[in-house]
Amino acid sequence: MEEFHARDWSKRAELIPRFEDERLKELSQRLIFCEQPDLLSKSQHAEVTRWAASRMLNADASVPWMTVPKALREVDDLLAAATGDEAQLLRDVKDFLFGIADRFGRD
Repeated sequence: MEEFHARDWSKRAELIPRFEDERLKELSQRLIFCEQPDLLSKSQHAEVTRWAASRMLNADASVPWMTVPKALREVDDLLAAATGDEAQLLRDVKDFLFGIADRFGRD
């Protein structure tokens, strides 16, 4: 992993197959996906995109992380009492969240 962090982004993707620990493979793919997604192979990119979509679009309200559906519910709750600039900001946030959902395959 030290070698992974020491290399330029353009060289990190080629190290992924050398990791024996699957957790390190996943983590390295996610890091590259966040910083330089074009450096991943098509299959790696698709794998990380599926993972990200499953996390962000999860409709289970009991998951311990923020999801797009949870955030949309919170925005709607806040919009009920918002006026003026605050309401416009919340509508902008809602549009942003719908954009994320569309990017990751909202039905």
